[in-house]
Amino acid sequence: KFSNCNGKRKVQYESSEPADFKVDEDGMVYAVRSFPLSSEHAKFLIYAQDKETQEKWQVAVKLSLKPTLPEDSVK
Repeated sequence: KFSNCNGKRKVQYESSEPADFKVDEDGMVYAVRSFPLSSEHAKFLIYAQDKETQEKWQVAVKLSLKPTLPEDSVK
């Protein structure tokens, strides 16, 4: 789940792989369909845009079967 820093921004999210992953208005990322996790589906981008200022961001998401980061840093 993505969240904005101050909670007041209106952010629009978009996935680079919309056939596989979507992002709700609240920042929750979810799979659109069921599929086995493979290197083909392991990476995608999330784009975010502030609706008021038009400021844009992007983040690369890499899926894995085992966590690669300490639990504290995932938040």
